[in-house]
Amino acid sequence: MLKIIVFAFSVFLVSFMVNAQTNDLSRVLSEIEQNNKELQAYANMMESRKLTLNSGNSLPDLQAAVYYLPWGDHNSGNYSEYQVSQSFEFPTVYGIRRTLIDKQNEQIQLE
Repeated sequence: MLKIIVFAFSVFLVSFMVNAQTNDLSRVLSEIEQNNKELQAYANMMESRKLTLNSGNSLPDLQAAVYYLPWGDHNSGNYSEYQVSQSFEFPTVYGIRRTLIDKQNEQIQLE
């Protein structure tokens, strides 16, 4: 009878210890992820790749130009001309680029 009680108590103790260690495993893995320099560097590299891909789908910068023409046939004196231009593509191009960027981001996650 004493053997059965000791055996039951040891099984209970071992199962309690196994359960306690499984809860610690996720905490240990998160600490490893926070403290591992290689994992941090790879996460930063993935973030920079994503930002690079996303920046390729925006409008180009504005272009501004000023023309000053002091000589010519102008009634009001010197003549200045200001020009501001913005180029853009057909709107569906941006949508197609967005789907391509999403697929490339998924590929980066898989790497």
